[in-house]
Amino acid sequence: MLKKIISPYIPYLFILLFTLSVIIGFAKISYDHAYKDMTGLILRERRSTSFLAAKILEDRFDRIIDIVVSEADCDEVEESISKGNWKEAIKLYENLPKKFPFIERVFLNTPEGTATAVFPYIPGIVGNNYSYRDWYKGVSRTWQPYVSDIFKSTGVPEINTVSINVPIWSKEKKVIGIMGIQIKLDTLLAWSKIVSKDPSLLVFFVDKTGNVTGHPSYPPQGDIRNLSHLLAVQNVLKGETGEKILFDPQLKKDVLSTYYPVDPYGWGVVILERVDLVFENRDHYLNNLVLLWALIAFGVVLIIIIILKTKSVYSRLKEKEKILLESIGDGVFVLDKNFKIILWNKAAADITGLKSDEVIGKKYSGVLKFINAKSGNDTTHVIEDAVKKGEIKHLDLNTIMILPDGRKIPVGDSAAPIFSKNKVEGAIVVFHDMTQEHELNAAKDEFIGIAAHQLRTPLGVIRWNIETLLDNKFGQKTKETRKSLEDVYKNNLNLISLVNDLLDVSRINRGKVGSKPEPIDILALVKEIIEERKKDIQTRKIIVEVPTDTKIPKIHTDPNLISQVLRNLFSNALKYNKINGKISIDFKKRDKTLFITIKDSGIGIPKKDQDKVFEKFSRAGNAVKLGIGGTGLGLFVVKSYLEILRGSIRLESEEDKGTSFYLELPYEEHSHY
Repeated sequence: MLKKIISPYIPYLFILLFTLSVIIGFAKISYDHAYKDMTGLILRERRSTSFLAAKILEDRFDRIIDIVVSEADCDEVEESISKGNWKEAIKLYENLPKKFPFIERVFLNTPEGTATAVFPYIPGIVGNNYSYRDWYKGVSRTWQPYVSDIFKSTGVPEINTVSINVPIWSKEKKVIGIMGIQIKLDTLLAWSKIVSKDPSLLVFFVDKTGNVTGHPSYPPQGDIRNLSHLLAVQNVLKGETGEKILFDPQLKKDVLSTYYPVDPYGWGVVILERVDLVFENRDHYLNNLVLLWALIAFGVVLIIIIILKTKSVYSRLKEKEKILLESIGDGVFVLDKNFKIILWNKAAADITGLKSDEVIGKKYSGVLKFINAKSGNDTTHVIEDAVKKGEIKHLDLNTIMILPDGRKIPVGDSAAPIFSKNKVEGAIVVFHDMTQEHELNAAKDEFIGIAAHQLRTPLGVIRWNIETLLDNKFGQKTKETRKSLEDVYKNNLNLISLVNDLLDVSRINRGKVGSKPEPIDILALVKEIIEERKKDIQTRKIIVEVPTDTKIPKIHTDPNLISQVLRNLFSNALKYNKINGKISIDFKKRDKTLFITIKDSGIGIPKKDQDKVFEKFSRAGNAVKLGIGGTGLGLFVVKSYLEILRGSIRLESEEDKGTSFYLELPYEEHSHY
């Protein structure tokens, strides 16, 4: 009985345990990474501080040595010492402590280490030999400037000091004396305080033997303390840099010691800081991280429980949806808001040859691509627009679906947004194979092309013969005869125009229109078109405005296609204009795009017809009512040619007030032509 009650929950329990183990694993990884990163950051900061302190000490020693070397390299001093007049030599340095307050005493010594003069004067110093002192051994070893270890000076009062000594050279490059200055340890304590204002940070310096200075716990003028027993001091005196955690008997706490050597002088810098203070922020962050992961685990478990409770209901609904989708004859797939395929019905699999497990979970643009068969432009974005804009979108009849293996299928397609709580959560896309329809259309277009081509020659012959008759080459015509010939001529021209339009449409539909770009003077082309229609412009008393001061360099495009586009648009602006009307043409360049505006003051296009005027055989209702002739193909040809040229067109119009067409063309300057 108990087994029957528990067994249905075993899978759920397994999922919960697995999820918790994953969360705990991630929590540990996160904790370890945070611990490592923050500890590393803190240690790098402390190393930087010790490096800064070492550089400060090195810089101070360098500057003082430069001062002492400069003072020792004095002709007057060299002359006095050469004569054995050490008292005169020391007088030259009496202003030195005033100029440099850190200098406590100035000494002059023989090359053998015997003191010869001191300022300020101290009894019992002059005449003593100090060759046993570290400062003498250091400077006499290589006769280079030397920074001594910390020592207690001779004389009254005794002071803890550091001595900086340099040799005094004669003009013959012989050592004739030693100049030394003493610096009180109080000065080094002040230097250590420059590094940090934080009272919890103990910064101190150690000399070559481990004697300490700058430590706030050890007075500068107290007993000289040696800390060479500390591991950090031992390491820094070996020229090493790093950090160690040590137990401080004074604080009775662990301290972090970071150290950095002052290589040129054999000294070192050590910084001590209580471990609990160093890592306080890190530990606080890690505690919060543990709490956060605990809350995440609780939240995830709660969510899983809710999800598992609703799983059975969702499964039933999903099964119903699947049955419904499988019964639809058209291909259907559903996208989530991230454009990933979440449903793929049987018809979609049959049309494309792609099984549902091959596409579900993948971004649809990585599986399917939609292009315009005429222009080759990618129209995949139209489906994305259904999600982004929350609108139903249709792909035109020239849409080709390209599959991953390269197969191309003509399709009819529409995408509708899926709403949930007034938010777009995805889209449902319905498509069907239009191969048969395309084959029929292709046959129809081919027939129209053949028929139009066959009509073109006889119509041309008729036009030539009528023009010959109208030129009175076969005698004068009566008024009635001439009127009849003119009517025939006019209708013949209309038929030729229709045949040309049909040929253009046929070539467009069959993808036979190519583009051969070359440099074109667009302004000259427009003026040429206007000149061709000069007679019609004068007859209808139309004012044509073209900018004369606009400097438009040549654009790189197909001359035949752009010429046909501009001729069709100018012809429309003329044909649908009013007597005494106006046509204005303007050019603007922005970045890599040329904008052309063709504006007329004609009859305009009714609002209800504006979405259809670029379709085949579509004409505005008001133009038909007014009896203005036309095939309804001109604007279709214009739009198709512009797409081939990677351009676009849009219009703005108000009935009885005129129409403005706005063209955009890719623009490349060719100033070298």
